[in-house]
Amino acid sequence: MELRYIVITICLVYMLLLVASFIVKLLKSNRKERLKMVRGYAKGRFVLIYICAIPLFFLAMRFTGAGLLESLIESVQSSVELVVLKLEFEIVSALVEKDLYFAIVVLLLYGLCIVNLGMVSLAIFYQKLSNFALLRKATMKGKEVYVVVGGGENNRNVLTTIEGEKIWILRGSERDSDSNDFAYVNKTAIVNLKNNRLDDTLSGIFKEYNTCTIRVIINTANDETNLLYTEEVAGLIKKIDHSTQEIDDARGLHVNVFGEPENSTAFLHFVKETSGQITYVNKYKLVAFDFVDNHPLTEYMDENEIDYDTATLKSDVDVNVVMVGYDKTMQEILVTSIANNQFCSLGQNGELQENQVRYSIFPKEGSKTTEKNLNHTYYRYCIGRKKMVEEKEKYLPLPELPALVDFKEEDVNDYEFYTKVRLAITPKDEDRKSFNQIIIAYGSDIENVDVAEKIATQIKEWGYGENSHVFVKVNSKELTDRIIKDEYKKVCEITAFGSEKDVVYNAHNIIQEGIETMARHRHLDYAVVDAIQNNDSEEEAKNKALKKWYSWAQPQREANVYGVLALRMKLHLMGFDYKKGEASKEINEEYLLKYQEGDPIKYQGEAGDKPIVVYTNDFVKGSLRERMAMQEHQRWNAYMITQGMIPSTKEEIMEEGSKNYALRRQGCLTSFEGLVTLRQMLAKRNNSTEEECDVIRYDYQILDDVIWLLERNNMALTKKTK
Repeated sequence: MELRYIVITICLVYMLLLVASFIVKLLKSNRKERLKMVRGYAKGRFVLIYICAIPLFFLAMRFTGAGLLESLIESVQSSVELVVLKLEFEIVSALVEKDLYFAIVVLLLYGLCIVNLGMVSLAIFYQKLSNFALLRKATMKGKEVYVVVGGGENNRNVLTTIEGEKIWILRGSERDSDSNDFAYVNKTAIVNLKNNRLDDTLSGIFKEYNTCTIRVIINTANDETNLLYTEEVAGLIKKIDHSTQEIDDARGLHVNVFGEPENSTAFLHFVKETSGQITYVNKYKLVAFDFVDNHPLTEYMDENEIDYDTATLKSDVDVNVVMVGYDKTMQEILVTSIANNQFCSLGQNGELQENQVRYSIFPKEGSKTTEKNLNHTYYRYCIGRKKMVEEKEKYLPLPELPALVDFKEEDVNDYEFYTKVRLAITPKDEDRKSFNQIIIAYGSDIENVDVAEKIATQIKEWGYGENSHVFVKVNSKELTDRIIKDEYKKVCEITAFGSEKDVVYNAHNIIQEGIETMARHRHLDYAVVDAIQNNDSEEEAKNKALKKWYSWAQPQREANVYGVLALRMKLHLMGFDYKKGEASKEINEEYLLKYQEGDPIKYQGEAGDKPIVVYTNDFVKGSLRERMAMQEHQRWNAYMITQGMIPSTKEEIMEEGSKNYALRRQGCLTSFEGLVTLRQMLAKRNNSTEEECDVIRYDYQILDDVIWLLERNNMALTKKTK
């Protein structure tokens, strides 16, 4: 074989191998790697294609009779000019006409050079084509579509937590090549905001709203913009006909909108206007909810503090919570903890009495301050109770204050700070036992970590380490893993919480799956039980219950959610817990044996997969079931007080009803014994029986049905571990 054909063949094989290796890598790469490869095409291995041009041009020049040096110089120069797509046909034309094999290889070379130069344009075109396909798939075939409104790193994180169809709506100023690349890599359709209006944009994307579930998450990092978009989308929701929808049919437009807590009333207006199709998201509450769920005060308690037989705290146990810093997160932790962590102890005569948690708060600025929302909510009852006590004949027995809250004047820079912290927590000694929780949300991550290390070291020096636990808010996962979990563990125990990436900007938490789903199941199935007992249709009862769920004000729904949130703490008091997984028959039986001792649950048939519990007014006094029901009512009272509810007067109960959410009054805000008087009053007012007016049974239900409720949500009872 002539040397010319050997050189041509080597060039051909070389180019084919480059093409093949590129295609193989492209097919094996993920979307991010693929985009990088295509974008960097000209800078990558394909630049080696131009090397093939040198020997090919050299052969062509020599074929025309050019000298050795001239051929070499001309071939190198022509190869360089190929980079800007200057194709030298004159140089190769003579050999192309003479040799078909050479012509094919040169045409392949030119073709690859053209593809190489146009690869970036091809990548942009492919992104646009992919975006169009993703948008069509979401709108034409998607059964559940997530729409995230607003740019920024937080929303990018939200999008990465969504599985399935998703659309990202951006204002023109927010959209750039980085956002386009992110959307492509994460299989997200990206759309420009039309006319700067969300309703126009959604109407342009979706022709109908009741053919699939559309979940819109509005988070532009600007409350005014969020509120305007909320008003626009509320108008769309009101146009949708939900009358034909049945239970568990979530078709239609569902909106979750972020807003700062000081602006919550503005957003809650639209929650009410749309019967719950819009949900207000308070990111600080999400952090607080996650903290209290994962770290109830019973988390580290054991038989030293808890009497597992009676599910009460031992009478000589004090529970103290120290809060260092008082930012928006800490304010939400305070009210969420108060609404969840409610305890009882047994008195000398065996009577159940409340064991209030003491909260000592050290604001950063060193001044006593609450916050306008707390003044409007939690402190409404706390401040007004004194007058109510003076006029106690007007009310049913008043509930106790749900907690002891003490604002301190010293901040961490005050020389009295550590002295006051030591006084706010108590040691474990022979006379009194105590349990101390110290929570730090002082400022930036590094400030919080610094303060936490100092306080944890002091606690260890004081000898309080055994019964004191330090928690610090840290947003950075890297700081948590490398400093808190690794370095500081050598010196003292500190637990980090509050990573917004994991807790807040996560689609599953935003739409409140998990605990809220459990709460909704509980509400719906109780409605079915009532329907069956009244000979009503099960399906009709579910539909009515669902409409009732969404017609409630957000605090009404959250009363059910908080009931589920408190489950871990309740189970801890009995020596149990729960987690994801398969149920254990042995542990379920152990729980029922303990919980029902002397007070068995009575069943009568089933409603769907749920056993129907029969309730009468003949509750067994002194049983564990009764104590847990009393504790549940105490917890419910605490939650309602944190929402700004106050007791209705006896006159209001007889004239208006037992509750009035518009005026934030509740007749059930009374002691457990007061509920007996309440049902007597309601029976007289309604000319009905006391059993028909009883509400005490609702305090029994959650623990009576806990096994069913957990298994329904893929959870299982376990034994409590410290």
